[in-house]
Amino acid sequence: MKRKSFAKLFTAAALSLSLLGGCIGNDNHESRGSIGDKEVEEEPTKAPTPAPEEEVTPTQAPTPTPEEEPEAEKPDYRLLQLYSYQGANFVRDPDLDEPCASGYATHIELMDDDLPQLKKAIEDYSTEKEKLLTDEGINDLAQIYWDNKDSGFVLPVYEKYRTDVVRADTVVTSLLTYYEDFMGGAHGVYSFNPVNFDSLTGKELHLEDVMDADMIADLPDILETKLLASYDSELFFNADTLSETIEESIYMNGDLNFSIGYEGLTFYFQIYELAPYVAGHQEVFLRYDEYPGLVKDEYKECSFNYCINTSVCSYLPHSADEETLYAYLMDKDDYGMYNSLNIEYKGISYKETLTAYEADFWVASIGGVNYLLVDLTHEDDYETLNIYLIDEDNHRIERKSEFFGGFYGYIPADPLSFCIFEVGDVMSTYLVYKDYYIARDGEAASTDDDYLISFWGHDGSLTLKKDITAQVRDDYDSASYEETLKKGEKLYFYSTDKKQWVDFKLDDGRFVHLSLDKTEWPQTIDGEDIEDIFDGVMFAG
Repeated sequence: MKRKSFAKLFTAAALSLSLLGGCIGNDNHESRGSIGDKEVEEEPTKAPTPAPEEEVTPTQAPTPTPEEEPEAEKPDYRLLQLYSYQGANFVRDPDLDEPCASGYATHIELMDDDLPQLKKAIEDYSTEKEKLLTDEGINDLAQIYWDNKDSGFVLPVYEKYRTDVVRADTVVTSLLTYYEDFMGGAHGVYSFNPVNFDSLTGKELHLEDVMDADMIADLPDILETKLLASYDSELFFNADTLSETIEESIYMNGDLNFSIGYEGLTFYFQIYELAPYVAGHQEVFLRYDEYPGLVKDEYKECSFNYCINTSVCSYLPHSADEETLYAYLMDKDDYGMYNSLNIEYKGISYKETLTAYEADFWVASIGGVNYLLVDLTHEDDYETLNIYLIDEDNHRIERKSEFFGGFYGYIPADPLSFCIFEVGDVMSTYLVYKDYYIARDGEAASTDDDYLISFWGHDGSLTLKKDITAQVRDDYDSASYEETLKKGEKLYFYSTDKKQWVDFKLDDGRFVHLSLDKTEWPQTIDGEDIEDIFDGVMFAG
């Protein structure tokens, strides 16, 4: 089994059951080589330098011409794995018995452990917004409500941060945070706030880092042309001076709001920046293949196959026409449940009857073939995942896979390696996961046999109430031997078949295999109730 153990995956706050054409390869960028564990090779013994008078022997290979030189090994542009969850905090007005101040913020975390600087940069970025979830942060927000209430204004106030992933690989990690608030007055405000990190160093990237000076100088005119092609000129404060306004913003701030994607850059212009509030914000997408000198070559380097959330990009990967893909739930009933899914693209319409409270949508591209991944949330936060083929050639959309599991906050980046989580209930309730890929026929498949366990609510361990005899292994795949485990010893959940056994890890790194009977309640080991053997057993519901 190919094992991918996530050390800090899904804490108590993260989950509960109540969760290219433009991409290029640049051989001259060896500094961004393979990231992660590397085998250290011994330095080869150098051949003695021949004396000047020595002649080349007939058996010595001639020096290859430039055309014959082997191609340099290309860097490994591995896609990264992140997860996120939305935290919330409230203050209630006792007079109205309802929230008067609400705060929402996305926690986002890098799961890859071999990029510590990037991990810290993302953690710092996330933590700054999560201040709103602290007592001090939410009370500061509530004070605005109390001040307004004293003046006779009683509408609740709120602040929201939602962060999505635009790109995540070993070159660039680009995040987009949507901010919205209402602090009283005629209306609230919102903004789109991207941040781009160099994945190796964790350094935040700005225009001057990814573009050369000549391109930055040309950028205002390029953006003006695209804006006028995409939006009615009457929408803007002054359509004749867009480039000057943008140029002044670059001069004053040294930057613009932009994200670095797999196929191009997206620029975000906030409300009031170029147009009045009623016009909303504006976005401009500049493709790498349309503007070959747009960014330095190293930032174009990326995987041809990738997943992206439709909330940050509604165009299908590797499609030059930039026609919007629409995917949404509809037919909402009195209980807040949607009863159908609609997908529309290029005149192709697909409607399916289903029930869900909400959904997240990702487009996955493999070799230029596109799929839509729909993660549906149901009663008690259970999730199901459907995968649909978007077949432009035959003008159809077809469901290819359905799972009684979902992402539960995990962010799929790589359609050839992503995790699907399901609920497990052997000796406790928890999430289990395997590594999947979208196969040739469009079905999601896995080469894994066992499920790895992800816990929330406590440290994912059970404590023995008594001595037991169990099968122990020095490592996961070695032969087992019998050993008596003593009362008080902690066993940490590790893997399961979801049916009749669980493997635990001990503090010393060894593994324990326990089989049980769960055909009836309570679950038993050798006929004895597991709760008589262990402290810490927890079942949902």
